[in-house]
Amino acid sequence: MKRSNSFFALILVCQLVSEIEVVGLKALKREDIESFLPKTAVEENIKESLKLLAKTGWFQKIEYFRDTSTNKFVLVLKEKPLVKEITIETDKFRNELQEELSSFRLSPLDQEEIEKKVKTFMDKKGFSQAELKQEWNEDTGALKIKVSEGNRIKVTDIELDFVDQTGRYLTDVRTMRKEILKKLSTSKYRWWLSWLTGKGYLSETFLAQDKNLIEEYCKLKGFLTCSAEVNRKQGRQNVKISFEVRLGDRFIVKSVNSSKELDLKDIRVNEFFDGFHVRKVLERELKKFKDKGYAFANLVPSFKEIKETKEIEIYVNVDEGLPQSIGTVRITGNKKTRDYVIRRDILISEGDVFNLSKIERSKRRLLRTGYFSDVKHEVFRSENKSNHVDIVFDVKEAQTGSLSLGAGYSTLDNAFVNFRMSERNVFGTGIGVYLSAYLGSEFNSFNARFNEPRIFNSFYSVSSDIFRNRRDYDDFKRYQTGTKVSVGYDFEEYEFLKDISLKGFLDIRKVEISDVLDSSASFIKDSRGDGVSVSVGTDIKRSDIDKIIRPSKGSVQSLLLEYGGFGGDFEFLTFGISNSVYWPVLKLDESNQLILSIRTDLDYGKGLGGKKYPLFRRFFPGGPKSVRGYKPRSMGPREGSSEYGGSKQLINNLELIYPVSEEVGLDLVCFFDIGEAFDDGQSINLDELRKAYGAGFRWASPLGPLSLDFGFPLDKREGDKNFVVNFSVGTDF
Repeated sequence: MKRSNSFFALILVCQLVSEIEVVGLKALKREDIESFLPKTAVEENIKESLKLLAKTGWFQKIEYFRDTSTNKFVLVLKEKPLVKEITIETDKFRNELQEELSSFRLSPLDQEEIEKKVKTFMDKKGFSQAELKQEWNEDTGALKIKVSEGNRIKVTDIELDFVDQTGRYLTDVRTMRKEILKKLSTSKYRWWLSWLTGKGYLSETFLAQDKNLIEEYCKLKGFLTCSAEVNRKQGRQNVKISFEVRLGDRFIVKSVNSSKELDLKDIRVNEFFDGFHVRKVLERELKKFKDKGYAFANLVPSFKEIKETKEIEIYVNVDEGLPQSIGTVRITGNKKTRDYVIRRDILISEGDVFNLSKIERSKRRLLRTGYFSDVKHEVFRSENKSNHVDIVFDVKEAQTGSLSLGAGYSTLDNAFVNFRMSERNVFGTGIGVYLSAYLGSEFNSFNARFNEPRIFNSFYSVSSDIFRNRRDYDDFKRYQTGTKVSVGYDFEEYEFLKDISLKGFLDIRKVEISDVLDSSASFIKDSRGDGVSVSVGTDIKRSDIDKIIRPSKGSVQSLLLEYGGFGGDFEFLTFGISNSVYWPVLKLDESNQLILSIRTDLDYGKGLGGKKYPLFRRFFPGGPKSVRGYKPRSMGPREGSSEYGGSKQLINNLELIYPVSEEVGLDLVCFFDIGEAFDDGQSINLDELRKAYGAGFRWASPLGPLSLDFGFPLDKREGDKNFVVNFSVGTDF
């Protein structure tokens, strides 16, 4: 009977209460909260609506009552004040904090959340003791935040101790300790590095992240019951951090199965469980599906722990979905570069079967053009066609042109004035042009270049140079005027040759050797006069680096063959081989890695017809892009004090590259160089290679790549300095 009365009462309420009245809104309108209100004014439904409204964070107070005179429910809301302006008073990071808090502008005031955001930001910057005071002006909606940074606490030491169930310290975990220490966000204070990066200070946020990271890492290594604790020994301005890790037992793999056939034999049964290895195997297998068109394939592993025997059973559920074809390919982010210039390097088209490898390779090809600093892609289900996906390539355009007029000083050419204009992507067409005039006390030049990398959007390229230059050596001058025309082909269409390009060229130049000193080497005196050189050659190049400017991984190899003797005054052969490799060897944080770069250049020249290799083609190592501890063009064979260059050279450059700032394009570099040039009739003697070391920086400046190096020789000979400063701007076009 009671149930019946309640039921009829509910019906009566629904009939009589036809509206919910909302009062108290100021900045908000009823339409803004309409979706939170119930369709029927039943009290139970209204209570649920209040919970949803409270979760929005828009209101300080939410109440309701039933007005008996109108038989309406009245919802009384008091809005939180709206933040119209945020100003920050601080000695550091004002702009960054302003950006960090931008989401709070024109939002309801939440001082607790703002304080948490600011303190977390400052903590990550090493100011774990930062305090802030908020001043709110309700009349103007302005919030003023005064930040007091406090002192930074230097992290002087980080220890990582592993113990077993009994508390005994373990010593046979050296590899794990080394790998974990690389991954930690917390780092030790080092004055030179901390000054540059702001790292090496105590951060409670990073400590909490590192604790979770250590536990996750150990579990992925098979220690499924591990736990970590953070201990600290703190002074007034420094702290020693120690992580104590209780590993527990290590589980072994009992079985590996899957719902569909997968190649999982690399996950070995009866060996210790390694989640990192499992992840790598599954990523490999998933890529196979996505290369066959299954764009939304998914491999979901599940792990069953058998605690009694310390074993784990792995089962992989395979959900490949349906194969997908490409519906549309869209491009976003390009304000300058024309769509067709981008599309010609995208290796997948409308109607093709989805292929992840081709998409990833397309992104690498776009980065290698030098037109873009970043390329991303997204995959969406097509709205117009079933079993089709749409792909969006989002590009971030890089600076491709420069214009400069100036004067300065170079270690290679002393005082100079120059004009330089270059554009790798003229009007967004992908065509490159370069024009420069350079007047220096030891070097004058004029150079004009045109480059079309994709004739009619094919894989053929063409380029041409016109040049005139004068170079002053210590005891002679060299003049050259001429042109060089090249035609190339990119073998992208052929799978096994896709990283290789071939270029053939014709080089015609007039050469003059003059102002030869009496003290010059006899070979220089014999080379006095002028003549015409006509040569043809080929340049074969393989490249899989991730990007042209500031590469971080991959390698580049090139092979040069050139023959001079087509009716000119010089007969010679030139052979050159070059190899550059880039390895990311140490992850510094989520976005930066320490890069190891090794470059080797081997050049060999031979004069024909019983003559020496011509003076204008000889190799003069030393200085920028060579062995940097020695003066420019100061190495190689000499007669007395007269250097006349070698017919062959071997140069090796090893660099450790630390990326200081991705936004600015600034890198610090430590290097070790070794090399030398050798005369005709001499073989390359490794014992005679001369060494140097040093440091410097690289900057992707608006004028082009800029480098400054300080080099110190290890094998000095008469006339060499104790150290050499090398400066250069620009790169090969």
